[in-house]
Amino acid sequence: MSTVESNERRSGGGILLAILALLVGLAAGGVIGIFGVGPMMAQRMTAARLATVSSGEAGGSTPVETPAEIPPTHPGVIYELENLIVNPAGSQGTRFLVTTLAVELDTEEIASALEEREAAARDAVIDLLGSKTVVELSDIGIRDSLRAELAEALRKVIGVGGVRRIYLPQYVIQ
Repeated sequence: MSTVESNERRSGGGILLAILALLVGLAAGGVIGIFGVGPMMAQRMTAARLATVSSGEAGGSTPVETPAEIPPTHPGVIYELENLIVNPAGSQGTRFLVTTLAVELDTEEIASALEEREAAARDAVIDLLGSKTVVELSDIGIRDSLRAELAEALRKVIGVGGVRRIYLPQYVIQ
């Protein structure tokens, strides 16, 4: 083997090693982002959004059927359904949605009713979101109708009205 061939082989191996190191670094960064930084940022965003909701701002969400007997300025009770993991319809388990629902309710009593039926509420939400495709779940234009569907599903679970708004403080599709 000549010296020229030997040098070409070494430089080719160096390039492959550099590409492999780059790919491993990108994969490690992605894992850290998804499981480390992402949840921390979602938690901070949830706290910030809930703070604006309790101060009377809409927080970018459309209200869902506020009962007439409760003034709209009356702050609702927030109940969170955290870390819901769903495989969208048609994804064969290759894609998933991780979400948290912050449900604004009329009273503490309704929040207690939801807490007592949390397993059923989580199941209803997972069934509803699991019936949607990745395309539907990714479409920001239908988020308000998705919120309305989620509110209706939760009303059926708790057996009473009182669901004012649904917030989606964490909503990540992979």
